[in-house]
Amino acid sequence: LKARVARSGKHIVYKLQVIADRGKAWSLRRRFNDVATLHDVLKRRLSSMPELPAKSVVRQFSPEYLASRVAALTAYLSEIGRRRDVLNCREAQDFFALSEHDERVRSPSGNDPVLVAEVQEPSYGITSFAYDDAEGLLLLGATDCNWASRMDTKITNIKLPWEPAAPDLPLSQMSLWNRRPGQLTFEMQFVCRYASTISCVAFAKGRGRGGTCLCGLGGGEVGFQHLSAPNGVSRGTTLPLLKHTASVVALAVDNDEQWLFTASKDTAIKVYDLVRQMILCETDTTAPTTAMFFCKEQRKLFTGLQTGRVIVWDTSMLP
Repeated sequence: LKARVARSGKHIVYKLQVIADRGKAWSLRRRFNDVATLHDVLKRRLSSMPELPAKSVVRQFSPEYLASRVAALTAYLSEIGRRRDVLNCREAQDFFALSEHDERVRSPSGNDPVLVAEVQEPSYGITSFAYDDAEGLLLLGATDCNWASRMDTKITNIKLPWEPAAPDLPLSQMSLWNRRPGQLTFEMQFVCRYASTISCVAFAKGRGRGGTCLCGLGGGEVGFQHLSAPNGVSRGTTLPLLKHTASVVALAVDNDEQWLFTASKDTAIKVYDLVRQMILCETDTTAPTTAMFFCKEQRKLFTGLQTGRVIVWDTSMLP
């Protein structure tokens, strides 16, 4: 990034050097107002945006001021230029002229879907999510998707003889996000971290007692956190007396009865009472379940299997 005073002597023009990940580079000229306009759009649409350097209230064209300005803007533009959620926004693509210089970014047409919001999970890759439009709640399940990184974490978590306890570093996290009133932007409420992977998440709406966020874990347990939990980051807890012998791969909830259906790679399907915190019954399928859906109107549980079959269970027969 370089700066020079415009010929009119009234403002500063910045020359940007944009380098794509394939090594292609091009130059652009932008004013601070262009950066500020982009920042305002991104701040309304995305979360955790870096701070934009403050605009000077008086014209300052000294070399010292320009050098400090260039350093601050370089840091800001470099940070947002590395974020995929920023580069997915059309305004950012226009600012960096990506559609003109990068053939992978096509110029939008009037019939293209328009990106209106994006949530950036700060630590891991998304493995599952659930959205409650009525309450404006977004539940994310995220896991370290890098195999080498996961193995490194598991090795680090091994307790050594001279250590008082194992490090217990997390591999995944479940986070709850609240939609701002009248806007399609989200703010994080809480994060629950787990030492095993997360494969699925679900909401359980309580009867006069709030609701619960649930996540299926690679260790065979089901993690949970109440919707009313305080803000912040905490170590995740699991439902008592519920554990499969293999990872949980699918969840479904009967909100009327407060029943949780869990399916695992061990081919078992368990029915768990969320109020009494106990297993009501369990059964087995001929192959591991890959997906589940509960139909409230018909009281039927649909389970999809790895063999290509879909099995339907009548839950009205349960006690």
